[in-house]
Amino acid sequence: MFNEIRIDRQVRQTKKDEAKYTIFLRIHLYSAGRRDEFILSTKCTIEKNQWSSTKKCLKGNSTEASR
Repeated sequence: MFNEIRIDRQVRQTKKDEAKYTIFLRIHLYSAGRRDEFILSTKCTIEKNQWSSTKKCLKGNSTEASR
């Protein structure tokens, strides 16, 4: 079993529109000297100005930000 699981949120620019980001989840699994990493796409796109790079989350209190 895993000793530690960590989930990080990342954004990458979309291929079609440079003013938008796609949100990805990076999952880190740690166990007994072994480390595995998975990257999953949420398939959610957001505007570039909605993302807070310091907090690594969406800005504001909209329904899209809470989702």
